Amino acid sequence: MNSFREQDFDTSLGLGGGIEATFLPAGHILGASQILLTVQGTRVQFTGDLGRPNDPLMYPPRHRGAVDVLVTESTYGNRTHPTTNPETELGEIVTRTAKRGGEILIAAFAVGRAETLMLHLCRLRRWKAIRDIPFISTAPWPSTHQSCTSDTRTSIAWSRRSIRKYMV
Repeated sequence: MNSFREQDFDTSLGLGGGIEATFLPAGHILGASQILLTVQGTRVQFTGDLGRPNDPLMYPPRHRGAVDVLVTESTYGNRTHPTTNPETELGEIVTRTAKRGGEILIAAFAVGRAETLMLHLCRLRRWKAIRDIPFISTAPWPSTHQSCTSDTRTSIAWSRRSIRKYMV
């Protein structure tokens, strides 16, 4: 572990032998990055999953100009993401469920997606767009209700300061 050190995004790191590495935000999960290697003038970019450009929690994926070689994962292939507002859709689902006397069970297994879902729920509660009903979550952090209303919010590392205002 003593050999590891923090490296900021968008800052070139000399690796020796004429090789430079630059980490770029991937926007997939908190801290996810792409890496751009420049080897004797040839630019090679490696990336796994990339996030969506308008995610409310993650910084958008960033590109650093043209590259000579791109190595990437393509989870969604040629699919287009819907342009509907997920917060509005979630609010409608929660409201419909609450009117039926139902409960909300959140099977949270996808890092990033689970945090974004929690952010949407907290915003909807804060704006009184949904009733204050209990949510049951399988996430490894405190319940959504606690995270929206108490100091347990500090157990989650938020990437954007702009969303902290929604966490009471």
